[in-house]
Amino acid sequence: MTATKSKTKTDSSFCSGTRARIKATARDVAANVPDATETVKSTALNAYRMVDTMPRSQRKQLTLISLAVGALLFLFGAPRLVSLLAFLPALAVAGTKVAHRAASDG
Repeated sequence: MTATKSKTKTDSSFCSGTRARIKATARDVAANVPDATETVKSTALNAYRMVDTMPRSQRKQLTLISLAVGALLFLFGAPRLVSLLAFLPALAVAGTKVAHRAASDG
């Protein structure tokens, strides 16, 4: 009986320690979310400005290379995340085109 009580006590202290670590991690994540959001926003704006200032021919080359590399990675079985990352430059160029069209229409 004492072994069972001892094991139960150890299990409950393990659980409470795990709960404390989870709570501390959750607090850290919650504290860093605003910083992460701001970082992503500023990085996206910098990428937009960089793509927007490129000459048209360079944007076209960037798009073609990005699409080709992304398609090849996908076809040859690269992980989906890697394939998606290869398509990001093409998506950035497309985003600037959409923004320009929206600005000229509105």
